[in-house]
Amino acid sequence: MNSDQFDPNWFTTPEELRIKAVTMHVELKERRGEIARLRTELADANADLLIQGDLTTRLALAEERLKHTQRTWKSRVLAVFVGVLNIVAVYLYNYGNSLITSTPSDQNGYYMLAIAGIIYFMAFCTTVFILAGNHL
Repeated sequence: MNSDQFDPNWFTTPEELRIKAVTMHVELKERRGEIARLRTELADANADLLIQGDLTTRLALAEERLKHTQRTWKSRVLAVFVGVLNIVAVYLYNYGNSLITSTPSDQNGYYMLAIAGIIYFMAFCTTVFILAGNHL
């Protein structure tokens, strides 16, 4: 047996038994204090885990926002592309209209108008992709 364990054969007088009971009572109070301290540490650790879980959620949300920010640059590039397509379509439409309405009418103006319509349709589809958020 260890020296900390109680051996009823060791003590012979009631006074020694009382002393041992008091010391065991003091040790019991110390152990209860230790248990209370450990419970407090456990509660603090659980609170830290909850905070860490909240921070993990915030990190995931921040990463998602960053992805949307990166898409914004792609949307801006597509918007510039649509602007250029619209400028080309307007130029071809005006040039084709001028060819058709000139005094010796040129039939190539109709081709210019058709090409301008196709380019304008491409710009329209690209604009729909930008607004819908479906990036190429």
